[in-house]
Amino acid sequence: MFIAASNLILIQLGTSSGTPDVVALRNIALESTLVHARNLRDFFSPNGRRNDVLARDFVTPLPRIAMPYLRRAPTGRRIDRLLAHPSYDRSRLSKQWPIGTLRIELIQAWKAFLDRLARDAPDLRSFFK
Repeated sequence: MFIAASNLILIQLGTSSGTPDVVALRNIALESTLVHARNLRDFFSPNGRRNDVLARDFVTPLPRIAMPYLRRAPTGRRIDRLLAHPSYDRSRLSKQWPIGTLRIELIQAWKAFLDRLARDAPDLRSFFK
């Protein structure tokens, strides 16, 4: 879903304004992209909450997964402000996101995870298509 939503932004909708329908569709795609980026960032985190499903549940040790932009505290706060709940500063936050950077970080993380999974637990590989 992350790839499909970010493709929609990068390839079909761009960053310009457009008709109200295009703006709405772009906002829908952006929200989906950010929700999935946050979910994947948390999945690849070495630490999680008690009931979280994490990459480390499937492979150990977890491969080195660098996501410098997504793991920055200001990025996390900004995503949470735009997605988690209504907030007073939400309308003032920029809706411009480095979608290319998000894609690179998450695609690299996913590839590292799948490579480790293929090596350490090949029977689980088909679960992560």
